[in-house]
Amino acid sequence: MNKPVEIHPAAEQELIEAAQWYEERASLGSDLIDEVLAVRDMLAERFETYTPLSDMPGVRSADVRRFPYRLICHSQPDRILVLAVAHERRRPAYWRDRLPE
Repeated sequence: MNKPVEIHPAAEQELIEAAQWYEERASLGSDLIDEVLAVRDMLAERFETYTPLSDMPGVRSADVRRFPYRLICHSQPDRILVLAVAHERRRPAYWRDRLPE
């Protein structure tokens, strides 16, 4: 059975801001949202196939097609939580404080 995938409120805000940026510059905001949602849907089915982050058990990274972003996700007992919609070249691991204790 697939776990539901939820998006952390801060990650949702990151997606909104990135989509606005792409929309203003290239009319691609909705394309970014569509790509992120496609990855989110695949996470429910194939979480274990995405790249593990070696120093954090249960955390994986999933690239977003066509855009320099990745979803940072944590497998929890009852769900998969998208911790961040992270730009590939900015602030590595800034989202660590979103991991549950």
